[in-house]
Amino acid sequence: MTDRYVTVELAVHKEQAMPAHEKIPEMLLRWGLGNQTQECFWVISYDAMMNIRNVVEVARGAYSRVRVHYPAVYAAVLQTGCERFQVAHNHPTGDPKPTQKDIALTQQIMAGANTCGLFFEDHVIVSPTGKHFSFADNGLLFPANFADAMNSM
Repeated sequence: MTDRYVTVELAVHKEQAMPAHEKIPEMLLRWGLGNQTQECFWVISYDAMMNIRNVVEVARGAYSRVRVHYPAVYAAVLQTGCERFQVAHNHPTGDPKPTQKDIALTQQIMAGANTCGLFFEDHVIVSPTGKHFSFADNGLLFPANFADAMNSM
């Protein structure tokens, strides 16, 4: 089976306030990410006031894999004029534990975000059982220190 690559804007109110960090998985489940039968990869962009500006599906794959193109992730953020974002995807298998490919993908997205001056704040994996995994909560995100970078210029 070949992967399908799509960019679909999901129905989200442009000025919806970002929920508290621990509520994000619940929001993703309420919006249907956990119930997808294929792995889907979403980008959530929000402004400095923590208002969600856009939620975009940038990739849809098979039952246990999805291929994400990094430019699609950054384009989804930049088209909103925002610099803060999170990504999320689902594991239809029911186990939200990240695979080695998930970890590598997250590291690559972080590296690109750091280069572009974007604030990549979390990668959340949800499952149909309601369980979730947050890379930020588990210490797996390493953003650049922009203050040090700016002071060295």
